[in-house]
Amino acid sequence: MSGKRQFGTVRKLPSGRWQARYRDSSGRIIAAPSTFPTKTDATRFLAVIEADMARGLYIDPRAGRVTLTEWSETWLTRPGKRAASAARDRQGIAAFLPHIGSVYLSGLTPGLVQSA
Repeated sequence: MSGKRQFGTVRKLPSGRWQARYRDSSGRIIAAPSTFPTKTDATRFLAVIEADMARGLYIDPRAGRVTLTEWSETWLTRPGKRAASAARDRQGIAAFLPHIGSVYLSGLTPGLVQSA
């Protein structure tokens, strides 16, 4: 075995910490959400991401950067959604949008939804 990493890259920063980067399914380079104190930690992070992608469990960290209002519009207008179903679902979601519509999906919690 060559010992060369097949997935992602790890580099040492001027601060002495290590940065891990990888390509998502669309080919964009994604940097780890934080830097790591050791090269081993950065490599371990990449191994977990690679395994999650292989198992279909990977969640794009940018996916939660959309508000509930934006997401609900996309969901309600998706192809194949029947008009009657969309109307029913729009009515159900409308109860939540004034309270938590501006919250990013990554910030939604069960408690926040229950308090709306």
